Amino acid sequence: MWTDGPYCESEKIVRNGSKILHTRLTELHQERFEMKLYKQRYLCKECLKTWSARTDIVEEGHTLSHQLKRSVLHMAREGITATGIARICHCSPSSVIRIIDEAVELKSRVARLPENLCFDEFRSVNSTMSFICCDAEGMTSWLFLKTD
Repeated sequence: MWTDGPYCESEKIVRNGSKILHTRLTELHQERFEMKLYKQRYLCKECLKTWSARTDIVEEGHTLSHQLKRSVLHMAREGITATGIARICHCSPSSVIRIIDEAVELKSRVARLPENLCFDEFRSVNSTMSFICCDAEGMTSWLFLKTD
């Protein structure tokens, strides 16, 4: 039970019902697997604001579990298409793309290229061709692309 509120730190906290959250977990025997999660709601008698209990299973305001998101990222690393992952995980392709976009941090564009560049195409994992580009003076990697 809460001892102080997240908004005003008052100790006048009472239970205010519960909220049912339908959380999607990873598939079980090729079937969509969903868990009904009952989250306790609270009310602060002093500032009259309400909030829900938090859980480690799912982010606040989301329905896809962390376990499902890790599974999506693992399949994406294996090279499965977004529609294929969506079909396997029983979610939409746009959800798959959003999960991948949230997990991948893209490097920002630079104002200008360095004076000297090194680049090479080489055979990498599973005999696929890859391209790498780096600064010749500082030897900092700029770009690494799989060229399938």
